[in-house]
Amino acid sequence: MRPPSFPSTSLLTKTKQIVVCNDGSPSSRCHVFSPCRLRVLVSFVIVALVYMELRPYLRAASILPSEEEIFVVNGGRLSSVAASSGMQARPERCLWVVVGTFRDHFDCVVRLLESFEKFLLQSRETCFLLVVSDEQERQQFSALPFRFPRLNLKVQNMEKLAHEILKFADFSSEAYLSNYGKYNYQSLKKYIGLKYVQHIARRSPDRFRADFIVSLDSESFALRPFSFLNWTFEHSSNRRLFYLENCRPGTGLGLMKYLIPSPGWLLEYYQWIYEDRILDDLTEFMSANSFDWFKLSTDPGNLIFIEVFYYSFLFNKNSENNYGYSFLSSLQTFLNVNNITEDQLKAYVPAIYGRANFLEDTRVHVRSQFPLFTRWLTTFYQHYSLRTFKPEDDPSIWEFLKESRSIQVVVSDPAEALYSKAMTGFFNDGTYMSPF
Repeated sequence: MRPPSFPSTSLLTKTKQIVVCNDGSPSSRCHVFSPCRLRVLVSFVIVALVYMELRPYLRAASILPSEEEIFVVNGGRLSSVAASSGMQARPERCLWVVVGTFRDHFDCVVRLLESFEKFLLQSRETCFLLVVSDEQERQQFSALPFRFPRLNLKVQNMEKLAHEILKFADFSSEAYLSNYGKYNYQSLKKYIGLKYVQHIARRSPDRFRADFIVSLDSESFALRPFSFLNWTFEHSSNRRLFYLENCRPGTGLGLMKYLIPSPGWLLEYYQWIYEDRILDDLTEFMSANSFDWFKLSTDPGNLIFIEVFYYSFLFNKNSENNYGYSFLSSLQTFLNVNNITEDQLKAYVPAIYGRANFLEDTRVHVRSQFPLFTRWLTTFYQHYSLRTFKPEDDPSIWEFLKESRSIQVVVSDPAEALYSKAMTGFFNDGTYMSPF
């Protein structure tokens, strides 16, 4: 009688078959594997594990469009190719947030996106457009959609858009900045971004919207959970702009200051929401009056701040075009809400009238030596549900921002210490509210 044979336990066996039994003895339940089959099985398991680990990044990469495509991201994150193949996206259309930036603000953009990834609600219905200066910068920023796969993010080259959207020939970002200065340059970059997302929304109206477009500077970040969709809903329900009368009325209008009278300084509050039809009317007005981006200069009286430009046009055409906006004096509303007189305010904070603006510069007086003023400012922000604030680098600001819970985003290059504090949940009472 031949002695019984036993299966080899090594995967490196040179036998043609490996017999594996549940109890180590011959059985009809034994499974026969060839070494080749085992290698395939092990390889499949390894690939599956690697895929599970990299899935979020692969998912982001799969939606990145080619230069000819428009990306679609409403929850299903479909490219235009995927959409045309019959895949269905969610019915919500994507709201655009335009951020003009450049290479030196790369870290600021990362900070902004990190805060949005943590605090932004309804992120699947929000799309971000980063407008950078040139192709070299586009390459520098191109990895960000992979780094933040939960955000719907696109990076575009200003020079390319200037040619495609505004039909500028041989446009150079570097030359324009050198010849016309940073304020005109920044305004042109924002304007190009706004016109580009209008173009996208009209090309794919079932997937994108441009009725409202939010604009932000890259030196911004979130303090607590918020929603850009809620911003636009609030805005549509109560269209209002704050201004300070008798203050720099012509500044920021450039060549249009002779055609667009201004009530005063219109850059008092940094929540910039543009409307599609008003942008169209402004573009038509610019064309009818031969406005030329290449006839501006670095002279203070010939600069463009696109926000002031837009608001001044809106102020002048508000009744004629039935835009439905109310214009509020920032100083008078502040006094009224707090039931104080101008003399009382001036007596308490004498230096407040030494500034060029009022609401824009209230941050300067949020200090421990002015607790009453800080309380007045909190009351004002809470009363009007104001969502953005331009802070100073002072610890007194922290307590003000914590108490003023209507403020959701800080703008205009806030300090790194404030950002670190925000990311701990300090301004959300230490609680973390996930948007996902």
